[in-house]
Amino acid sequence: MLVKETLELARKNLVGVSFRTQEFQLRLHSVDKLVAFVQLKMVTAFVSHTALRQLSQFFAAVVFFHTTEYILAIFFHGRSSVTLSSLLISKNYVIALSFSLLEYMLEIAFFPGLKELWWISNLGLVMVLLGEIIRKTAIITAGHAFTHMIRKYHEEHHMLVTHGIYRDHTLRNQTPLAGAGLSWVNWTWLASGYLGAMSCVGERIRFIRHPGYCGFFIWATGSQIMLCNPLCIVAFALVTWRFFSTRIPYEEYFLRQFFGSEYEEYAKRVPSGVPFIK
Repeated sequence: MLVKETLELARKNLVGVSFRTQEFQLRLHSVDKLVAFVQLKMVTAFVSHTALRQLSQFFAAVVFFHTTEYILAIFFHGRSSVTLSSLLISKNYVIALSFSLLEYMLEIAFFPGLKELWWISNLGLVMVLLGEIIRKTAIITAGHAFTHMIRKYHEEHHMLVTHGIYRDHTLRNQTPLAGAGLSWVNWTWLASGYLGAMSCVGERIRFIRHPGYCGFFIWATGSQIMLCNPLCIVAFALVTWRFFSTRIPYEEYFLRQFFGSEYEEYAKRVPSGVPFIK
């Protein structure tokens, strides 16, 4: 009797194990089908004209930016004085780019219409080009005075650059208005410091105090607008702004030590070039 009950219990256990095994196999099969579906969606999306264009523009922009940063550093400071850090590629930067690509892959696979907003993507492309122009103009204008690392000690050849894109130039430009009932007026032209390369108010042309940072801010934010990545647009803008909000005051502490009242007056007249950072 005991043997019979034991055999019956074992049979029931085997049936239960068999049922659970079949259930597990069904779930595993469902997961495999889901993975295959996602892979198919992504492959189909990545061979589309939209993805090929946007991703090629993105990778070209990234490669060009970092390569030219390294080349210009060598040109002005010599190969022996430049390390791979002048490529400006850090661990956090790689993580940020990875999240950017992950967002792009998921959105183009499941929300392809989001990436078809070409007027937004083209705006991002323009910002990337503008950011490059501003930053590289800043590097070339500063020449030997431009470094990727903040200078903490003053050197003989280290001079305060206040010409070119860094300049602060006074104008006396008053223009008659025909038929306006006024003989002379002071003209006012205001262009945003982070969307353009100058800020002109009244009688004074004020360019950018930190055009290198301004250019990178535009470039980084524009790269995500170009990809139509809504999450990373906000994230890149906030993270980049936060970085410069601490770096600019830190750098200017040393610049005030080096150049004293000359830099103090210059900083009062010329905007930083990064929004909401004085």
